[in-house]
Amino acid sequence: MNPRCLTTWLLVLLRRILGRRTLGWGHAFPRSGPDSGSDRVRSVLRSLCGEVCVYTFGQRRQLLEHQPKIGSVYVVPNATQRRVNPVSRGRRINLLYCGRLSVLKRPDLLVEAYACARASIPSGARLVIIGSGPMEERLRALVRDLGVEASVDFEGAVSDSQRLKGFYQDALVSVSPGYVGLALTQSLAFGVPMIIADDEPHAPEVELANSANSRFFNARSKEALSEEIVDVFRSRDDWIESSVTISNECQQYYTAEAMAKSFVAAATRRDEGHDSMEVFR
Repeated sequence: MNPRCLTTWLLVLLRRILGRRTLGWGHAFPRSGPDSGSDRVRSVLRSLCGEVCVYTFGQRRQLLEHQPKIGSVYVVPNATQRRVNPVSRGRRINLLYCGRLSVLKRPDLLVEAYACARASIPSGARLVIIGSGPMEERLRALVRDLGVEASVDFEGAVSDSQRLKGFYQDALVSVSPGYVGLALTQSLAFGVPMIIADDEPHAPEVELANSANSRFFNARSKEALSEEIVDVFRSRDDWIESSVTISNECQQYYTAEAMAKSFVAAATRRDEGHDSMEVFR
């Protein structure tokens, strides 16, 4: 359902003329929301499709309220990987960042907060940074300037599930200092809670976050993030104990298997009844 793609319009119009059933697939709304000017164009595309698949349960509810005359709306939860076993107790002591090293993700804020919290958390707690991007050299310089180079690991981009599991195995918590999306899904699937900025243009997957699996901090404040990091370590045993529950609740909906099942349900017009997501409320 990307309205910037000309072939999408051509295919949808052709199928409309031929009387073929068409399922649109994508985010229900632009990043700026249903009230943005660009959504008027997307609304026409949704109407031409007649039936749509969206990424989250929240998008489904919002779309049915915003465009009640649309046809069936199916939820195809956006997933990063197949079902995995939650990480075991392991060391569970590191902080983990997994994502692109870009300005919008604000990884520099995490480095600064980690440096502030360093004296108040266990000495073995390392900051592990997974990802690559235009900010990498700047981050490496910041780590040196703050004197925490010996306890910060830059691992580069990692896509192998087993390698990722190893990093999450040693993580007490992951952190999203900027906007969050599929990194939240991935972290919770492994059973690792996340600290999230409270005022960023998050992707719809943020609906998974609740008080049982996440903590929020005042965005753009290294002091606020540092305090949350210290507080999570104070409750370390409780977070480790909740790992299996966090993982199971996430993977009930957000795995490749669940995504495939939802596509089959949409293609065969079977309503799975997932019009709410009580487990994450």
